Amino acid sequence: DFAVVMVSFMGIGFDLSGATLAVNPTILRVLRIFRLLRLLRAFRIFKAAEGLQRLVKTLGRSLGAVGNLGALLLLLFFIIGVLSVELFANICVDGTFEPTLGHVDRCQLIDESVLMDGHATFEDIGMAFLTLFRISTGDNWSEVMQSCQLEPGIRPHSDSLQ
Repeated sequence: DFAVVMVSFMGIGFDLSGATLAVNPTILRVLRIFRLLRLLRAFRIFKAAEGLQRLVKTLGRSLGAVGNLGALLLLLFFIIGVLSVELFANICVDGTFEPTLGHVDRCQLIDESVLMDGHATFEDIGMAFLTLFRISTGDNWSEVMQSCQLEPGIRPHSDSLQ
């Protein structure tokens, strides 16, 4: 313990005086590694605390079940992702269509407030995974839900299209 603490103090001293003294940077890196060895003292706590050992062992045993749960969640995301790509791949995305004179795109007939955000689409399975993760965390899921409604919106007057 004494050696680790003394090497740590030397490393701190070299760091503070590193700008004024010409010290090889490799020596400073080695001293930083020795400072990291102080963390090994925390592992001695595990030897003394039996309750903490039981807790760590229980967490280790439950990792298999957590892995199974993660695989089940991934399978669920995949199934819902494939379904959402099939159902919602053709939904109009904000900023993906160019208006041309004399040609009316179906995306121009949809109110701009309900167009799907470009960062949350179901165009392919990768973006579907990201969008499903966004929905599962609750990050603006109502906007995605509103954009995926399969109802026609209010149509603008024909005067405003020209």
